[in-house]
Amino acid sequence: MPQFRYAYNRQNDLVDVLELPQDLSGFDDQFTCIGCGTPLIAKTKGEKREKHFAHKANQRATCSEETYLHKLAKTTFVQVYSDCLDNNEAFCIKLTHQKICTKFSGPLGHPCHIGTVTKEHDLTRYYDGVRLEPRDGAFVPDVIIYDTHDEAKKVYIEIAVTHFLSDEKRGSESRIIEIPIESENDIDKIRSKRLTESDASFINFENRNAPVTDAECECAKHLYFCLFIYESGKSFLEYGTLGELEAKRKKVAGSVRYESLVRATGQEAPFLEQGHRFVDLIEEARARGFPVKNCFLCRYAGRNWSPRAADPVYCKITKRTCGSNEAVQCDKFRVEARQDTR
Repeated sequence: MPQFRYAYNRQNDLVDVLELPQDLSGFDDQFTCIGCGTPLIAKTKGEKREKHFAHKANQRATCSEETYLHKLAKTTFVQVYSDCLDNNEAFCIKLTHQKICTKFSGPLGHPCHIGTVTKEHDLTRYYDGVRLEPRDGAFVPDVIIYDTHDEAKKVYIEIAVTHFLSDEKRGSESRIIEIPIESENDIDKIRSKRLTESDASFINFENRNAPVTDAECECAKHLYFCLFIYESGKSFLEYGTLGELEAKRKKVAGSVRYESLVRATGQEAPFLEQGHRFVDLIEEARARGFPVKNCFLCRYAGRNWSPRAADPVYCKITKRTCGSNEAVQCDKFRVEARQDTR
């Protein structure tokens, strides 16, 4: 017959045999099997074998270890959680929360995932009632913890020995904590009054994102280029941090028809990369169907390679250098598919 660590005493409370004295002389109590309900004997003496509860020799009841573990875990949870409520102690779960920065979601077009943080939540602050195997609509959870002022606020506690959560329960909107139990040693994680994501599964829990401080914002530390094409048709490339570019973006928002942001690589001097990025972003805007007019797109434009040149374009029609925004008012502007001449 199986040998167990836990049993019920005469008051139907759980007893851990490891907490009993070795000498039970004069110890007036009776022990009952959690699994099958038959009497047990506390074996506390002996040097070769660890303390344990054993069935009496004349008992032939078939005792299932699965049933024993399932009942033990349910009973332990109710007893421990009730003690926490009675003694104003915490019963905590530890959940992982994403750290997501939305400070620059506007210019980037997406939030930034910075990492994760583990937070501890005391269940007794939200759920001050506990019941064993109550019916709740179509379901009968192993245990339910609930808010006595609003029983719609509840959490199912499910014990998984060999049978895990059904698809129906998993697909419900109810919050569920599923605790896998493989042996008596797993009972200790319930008795510890703290469940982590390695101890249990947390289903339908809305893990709110953890707040992010300005100092943690990684995006704010990087440099970017941002192309602005204005109502006038002129194009300008700004360079700076996201904070600086966002301030500029808000300032000119009413007069900008198109914008595109790209992170600086830092692989070359900013003024060199700025020239390359400007041409790339202008060509990208054209490829996206935006009717941009810029000399770098014109078939008659050449590059002014003078290192001191203020005007980067050489116009083959006018035979002079000019800024790339001359195309906005130029009737000779003609678009040509251009090859990279860098």
